[in-house]
Amino acid sequence: MKLEKTFPKITTISKVCTVADFTDGGSTSGYIDFSELLPSGAIPIAWKAVVTGAFKGDTSATISVGVSGDTDRFSADTSQSVFAAGTVGSFVLAADALDGIASVQTPRVTVTSATDFTTVVTDATGAMVVFLYYIKTV
Repeated sequence: MKLEKTFPKITTISKVCTVADFTDGGSTSGYIDFSELLPSGAIPIAWKAVVTGAFKGDTSATISVGVSGDTDRFSADTSQSVFAAGTVGSFVLAADALDGIASVQTPRVTVTSATDFTTVVTDATGAMVVFLYYIKTV
């Protein structure tokens, strides 16, 4: 029997995020869910956000990427700012690294401001594309 070498592949899913599409969390944060799902067995490794329109409305806006109930699961650094145009990102939390995804998950992007998220929505300038990188194991 010949064993064939198979190597895991890094796969990317992405989400176009405009502030108008965010759900206001009722306090300082708002969120948007990916349309594409993270498959069972995936090992998330990092994310990046390419911010083309700054998220304004107060003095700051930071991003985290995770899932509902664990909004920073894929964000070792939750201080990444989307208050200005540019590219930011983070590796996955060390505590969650390489634990894999037991079942299909919907990634969630959360933006947190210094004041009520309504001010961010009112300003209406926020736009970015978020990329989530993972190792496909199945």
